[in-house]
Amino acid sequence: RMQHGCDYIVTGHHADDLAETVLMRILRGTGTTGLAAMREKDGVLLRPLLAITRATIEAYIKKRHLHPRHDATNDDVSHAVRNRIRHCLLPELRRYYNPSLVRALTQLSTLAAEEDTFLAGLAEEAFLRAHHEKGLSQKDVAERLKISLRTYASYELNQSRPRTQAKWEEIATFF
Repeated sequence: RMQHGCDYIVTGHHADDLAETVLMRILRGTGTTGLAAMREKDGVLLRPLLAITRATIEAYIKKRHLHPRHDATNDDVSHAVRNRIRHCLLPELRRYYNPSLVRALTQLSTLAAEEDTFLAGLAEEAFLRAHHEKGLSQKDVAERLKISLRTYASYELNQSRPRTQAKWEEIATFF
């Protein structure tokens, strides 16, 4: 990037790549930040194709008689977990559980990114409010985080997403 005087690196990652990454992270055990996976803009990386599926890109290529480079290592399912997810697991999940799986996983990633950004902002705000001239008070940080979590719970209530009684009881334990 620096060698060529560029401000950004633009990748060809698409919706199927994002879905693979989300599923791989779920299988490894991840939190909200991990579910956020790839973002369209992440520092110097730009991923303008994240909302476009591999099938759409392949149709575009075929229609215009293009000949993209093919990396044969992406076909080998014997070693790479991502390749097994791409060629074995995702097709099975699509076939038997959800034909719109890529859309569902990219939507999950988008929602997780929004929630992660929101929670990070609340945490930063609580941290800044709790800072004192003599240093940081752990009690103040804990108190501010409780306020932030109440704000988050209120935000969740207003999003009209279905929540179970058990989930609200769990949230209430923070207060």
